This record gives sequence, C-alpha cells and structure tokens, in this order.
Amino acid sequence: MLSKLGTIAMVGLATCVSLAVVTAPAASADGLCTVTGDNVKARTGPGTAYNLRATTYAGALMYNQGGAWGDNPVDGRWWVYGGLVNGADDVWIRSDLLRCQ
Repeated sequence: MLSKLGTIAMVGLATCVSLAVVTAPAASADGLCTVTGDNVKARTGPGTAYNLRATTYAGALMYNQGGAWGDNPVDGRWWVYGGLVNGADDVWIRSDLLRCQ
C-alpha cells in the first residue's frame, strides 16, 4: 500500500514540476531547468574553454545547483551549474539555452 502511495505522489510531483518549467521565465538557483536547444554542450566549467562533458537535447531537464555565473563580460554570456536529470553531474550550460524556474 505504501509503495502505491509513493508512486502516486511522485507522478503528481512530476506533473507539477513540468507545469512550472513550462511557465517559468528566468533562471534562479536551486531550481529545475529545461534545455531549449538541440545538441547543447554541457561543459566541465563556465565557458567554451572548458572540456565537453555531455551533449544534450531540447526537453532534457537539468537541476540548477549554483545559479548563473558570468564567463565572458565582453559577450555577456552567463552559465548555469548543475546536473542533468538521468545524465552527467557537475555540468555547466549557457543560460540562453535553458528555461529555468
């Protein structure tokens, strides 16, 4: 009985998270982000000089664990630190390729 209740709770939580991600306008720390582009490169640090850790796709989810950080003040690019849901941990993705709650 308890496992059925846990499953129902998780399904309900996933539904709520999906709705929040779709309507969320801007990045914030400790949230859930949706990747908005295809073949998005997740890197080991905040910038293109860092190694590629994974490539992801539109619709993939990322835990935002550190907010956004500036990499290059000349081009104004910001990077979000976190982990891909069902994927690589400790990755950085450009904030303009994410929609975060």
